[in-house]
Amino acid sequence: MQLEIFESNPNIFLLRFIEAVKQGYRLQNTNEGTVIEGNYFSVMLYQCEYEIPSVPVGKQMIEEYDRMEFWKKVQDHVLNNAIIDVESLHYNLMGAKLVSCVVRPSDAYTKEELSNLEWEVVKELGKKYDCFNRQRKVMESSLVRIFEEV
Repeated sequence: MQLEIFESNPNIFLLRFIEAVKQGYRLQNTNEGTVIEGNYFSVMLYQCEYEIPSVPVGKQMIEEYDRMEFWKKVQDHVLNNAIIDVESLHYNLMGAKLVSCVVRPSDAYTKEELSNLEWEVVKELGKKYDCFNRQRKVMESSLVRIFEEV
């Protein structure tokens, strides 16, 4: 299946793009799938298998000059539970496209939940979010800060 998004307003285009990605449609680097920008925005999305790359957790700015790479990064962030700030969409004079977002951890825990987890699970979370420490209390507080940040 395929879906075409055609819009004259870039913010509405971004909203419709995000909704389509959440519904299972994916951007493909083909002649038909190329994002067209100018007086209007147009793209053809397809329902297909897509390996979801990981993106860092936290507040970020997606910035790219190449339009296809920009929309692929937006797609990857949406697939990783990011909240895209549609109001921050910006095109600068150099041709770069910018949008801010917050990537939420898919496995966020509260302090109480972390203290009730097995040590091995807490160690894996510490390694995943790059805050591993041999002292459980130190690592738990670092993880709580990471989870509360977003």
